Amino acid sequence: MIGKTPNHHPNPRSHRFITKLLQVSARFSILATLAAAASWQARPASAQLPADTKPSFEVASIKPAQDCNSTMPLPGGGTMKMRMPVFGFKPARYEACGALKDFVMEAYQDERDAETIAGGPDWFDKTDFQIEAKAENAVARQQMRLMLQSLLEERFKLKLHRESRERKVYWLTVEKNGPKFRQSKDDAGNPITQRPPLPLKVTADELKKGVPGLLMPNISFADRTEELRGKAVTLASLAASLRTYVGRKVIDKTGLVGFYDFELRFTSDRLANLLSPASSGIAGPGPTGSSAGSSPIQPPAEAGGPSIFGALQKQLGLKLEENKVSQDYIVIDSAEMPSEN
Repeated sequence: MIGKTPNHHPNPRSHRFITKLLQVSARFSILATLAAAASWQARPASAQLPADTKPSFEVASIKPAQDCNSTMPLPGGGTMKMRMPVFGFKPARYEACGALKDFVMEAYQDERDAETIAGGPDWFDKTDFQIEAKAENAVARQQMRLMLQSLLEERFKLKLHRESRERKVYWLTVEKNGPKFRQSKDDAGNPITQRPPLPLKVTADELKKGVPGLLMPNISFADRTEELRGKAVTLASLAASLRTYVGRKVIDKTGLVGFYDFELRFTSDRLANLLSPASSGIAGPGPTGSSAGSSPIQPPAEAGGPSIFGALQKQLGLKLEENKVSQDYIVIDSAEMPSEN
């Protein structure tokens, strides 16, 4: 069992910001947990089939985009500008804003993984484009991914191949004294054996209590700490979410099956980087309330809490072990700026 940790919930204005950040995280994998929990079943993806064997969009437009950034308000004033590629799959339409690397991840990978894409021109992950494409009829998402492959190969002259490479990862394992969290139970006290249905919306109150089936984050900007609250989640979901914080893929090697409840609280260097004016474009309110020409807000003060590595051991009885695995990589052979519409 883990003990209760102090709640560090911001004021109502901060809650609105946290809710927005969570929604963004779910869409763009800032927190891989939410994306993984709602992900569609993985299907085999082709590396690069002959062009004449793939379906194509009926019409498609590719235009330069100034950027794919989103500006959000920060607690206490100021704004934060974050780069967030957007992908929209509709029955017969595809709309997206991102760099070519983002499109390659969307088109060729079942699990979006920027670390397993190598090569590419210098603008590969820096220059943004707006794509709007239409299929002749409504198609399944996997079919539309093949259409996106055709579009990238035709308009960006994209050529790539797959190869196996060694990759550093972490294994999530159990400490010798065993886990320190509890198995999830329903209202009748029976162990939960199936993933609870995912909610369509998440309210601020639900953030406090935890949402069954999801790992819910909570952020305290004041002391640079974060929390992960799991309610009826698997250890595989926890492993997937940890990648956000440790910068490497985490593989569940605990051998624990089923659904669990736990709380994890730790100091996050990620927040310091996120709130860095140089990297995130953060600006405080100017004399007239706008951010233009104003001084950036100060990053949060140093905090003395445990790192996520120490928190896992002390609070959950788990640990991260460095290891290496053979991984399927996508290697970009060549690509060109897209042709005019």
